[in-house]
Amino acid sequence: MALYAGGTAWAREASGYSFWTNFFSDLGLWRSWSGRSNEASSVLFGVTTALFGLSLLPLYGMIGCLLPGQRIVSRVVQVTGTLSAIGIVGASITPYDHFNTAHTVAVGGWLAFFLIAASAFALGSARSAARSKADVIFSLVVAVLFGIQLFQGIVLPDSPAMPATQKIIVYSHIAWSIYCARQMARPAIDISTSR
Repeated sequence: MALYAGGTAWAREASGYSFWTNFFSDLGLWRSWSGRSNEASSVLFGVTTALFGLSLLPLYGMIGCLLPGQRIVSRVVQVTGTLSAIGIVGASITPYDHFNTAHTVAVGGWLAFFLIAASAFALGSARSAARSKADVIFSLVVAVLFGIQLFQGIVLPDSPAMPATQKIIVYSHIAWSIYCARQMARPAIDISTSR
């Protein structure tokens, strides 16, 4: 963010990056909204965002262990989660000042596929004795946030609120991923003897 060359869609003359009025994707622009070159920010955004998307692939590959006995639901979470991670990587390599359509499709794919993944995980958690109500509630809240952002992006794509709400969903996705990874790292509990 410190390397961003400045400007927003609503205030091109603004200096630097505004957490609440710039999109994360603005960091990947080759030329910032101010019209200045944004190469350093663009490269850093592209690399780190691609690494984030790629780092999610093992999580989705192993997420089935959190939903024992839920083979179909686990597969839905794995497939849609993987597709959402691919959407993140796609967004990282398609700066929207040069590849607007591809970038929009990638971001939309991330939103839609993760909405399905989080919803399916909530469903599987609700049906599993191995998961707590907190798992269900947290996943449902994240799914609802993604649904709101997706709806807002379709109905009000030029809303100045979009960059702010985007921060909420990005960080909720990160939090959900860390939460699931921590659950996987816990030693397995034999449910039959823990009652």
